[in-house]
Amino acid sequence: MSNNKIISLFFIPLVLIIVYCLFQMNLKKQTWNFNGYQYRWSKNYVEKEDFLTEEECVNFGERWLKKQSAREALFTCSFNCKPMRETPSLDICKKVCEYGKNGFIRCRK
Repeated sequence: MSNNKIISLFFIPLVLIIVYCLFQMNLKKQTWNFNGYQYRWSKNYVEKEDFLTEEECVNFGERWLKKQSAREALFTCSFNCKPMRETPSLDICKKVCEYGKNGFIRCRK
């Protein structure tokens, strides 16, 4: 076997592995995050990350909301969030949708 064939047999799988890893990293960034609040703007909240779809996040939120006794309880599902440069404890999200005891409230981009 020639050196070129050996190199290509090694190089092609390596490239495929790198492309796959980059694709997985990109998927990881584009997940939905759940935040549940007992009271609007409360600092005590429930957080769950890495839902693959908005529907998964909303279904989880609806189940969580049914267990809450406070009328003011609400949850948000947010998409593609990244920490702010200036304040890393705060996230900037591409989309945030808010839901309460009476259902959907609004989405913000």
